[in-house]
Amino acid sequence: MGKRDKETGGRDEFNALTKRRLRERVGFRCSWPGCTRPTFGPVMSSKDGSFTAGRAAHITAAAKNGPRHDDTLTPEQRSGFDNGIWMCTAHAEIVDSDEVNYSVKTLKQWRELAERKVYREIVGRSGDAWDEPSTLVSLGLDIVVRAVWIGGDRDEWRFRVKQFVSGDEASLRAFIEESPGTKTGSNFVAVESQGDGRLLSGMSRWERAPEGGDGELVITLPIEPRVGRTDPKAIKDFGLDESGDFRIAHGDFVIVEGVEARKQQLANALGMARGEWFLDPELGSQWGRFAKEFGADRDLLGRLFCLDAARLVNIPSPSPRHHGRGQRAETPSVSLGFVERVESVEVLDLDWDRHETKVRIALRWALSHEPWAGELTVSLGG
Repeated sequence: MGKRDKETGGRDEFNALTKRRLRERVGFRCSWPGCTRPTFGPVMSSKDGSFTAGRAAHITAAAKNGPRHDDTLTPEQRSGFDNGIWMCTAHAEIVDSDEVNYSVKTLKQWRELAERKVYREIVGRSGDAWDEPSTLVSLGLDIVVRAVWIGGDRDEWRFRVKQFVSGDEASLRAFIEESPGTKTGSNFVAVESQGDGRLLSGMSRWERAPEGGDGELVITLPIEPRVGRTDPKAIKDFGLDESGDFRIAHGDFVIVEGVEARKQQLANALGMARGEWFLDPELGSQWGRFAKEFGADRDLLGRLFCLDAARLVNIPSPSPRHHGRGQRAETPSVSLGFVERVESVEVLDLDWDRHETKVRIALRWALSHEPWAGELTVSLGG
């Protein structure tokens, strides 16, 4: 049980036992990938004194309006072991204050990776008890890999590549070694566990994994800050019926707003195949392509859908968008900028007779960080 009283200001804090379990399971080290900082050490002015330079950070916030807060959790769950991650003081401060750059799924993977690393150091490689948690990563439009986090901050993401889902090592190395300025609309990375994507800010790097002897590739990706978000409350659209025709009431077009308008724009953006719109051939999703190639594996397909939705939420089209006759936007825009991040996509049905899929999608709206989950029917093209 955690603590929630006047002393904690209404926060669901970890108790001493939970904090001890969190730090012991990672060998008293920081769980941030690539951070080797110890979190306990001696007080040099005392023969037997010690101090801590670590903290138990909350994965979902301890109080309302905090980063990644989840209203569905009980106070006991919010202050429980499963909602904690042990980090050095500096990284705990980042996690506890940054809603945008660190998702729930990513932080849980980081915690498990830190536990696994300590376990392997104690018992050796032969003592592996579980597979490493991995995430799908896309580099441009044609390469998708299953990869393991080995470093992540606001300026750079690092992964160890475990398996190619789409593309191969030669295409990955060619992508990384190509000058960023020549990649046009493919100069990005998207990460499933983050529900996030970023333009690459410079030259990426690859190398062979120095440990393990498995010959796996390590990729280092310099990233730009996230593009700006738009206000979900401002989204309005012409209402459509089930056949896609405009709804008419009292002789006029029906205007929808709120969640209904957002759902409609989500379904439209996800259901428009890339290259379909002549005004901007870079816009559109790859859901139809993924469904044809990976439709037999519903779990993988949902993860690929999530990855591509993250691209549409975060990666601007390189083509200038038209505002009206003869007018073009100075800055490329994002298809679904009213969404903060896509957290998961579950494939409920795949209907090739109707060329559509029904999915359950979980996400957070931009600016308010409010979670939403619901079902959508998305076209997969002809």
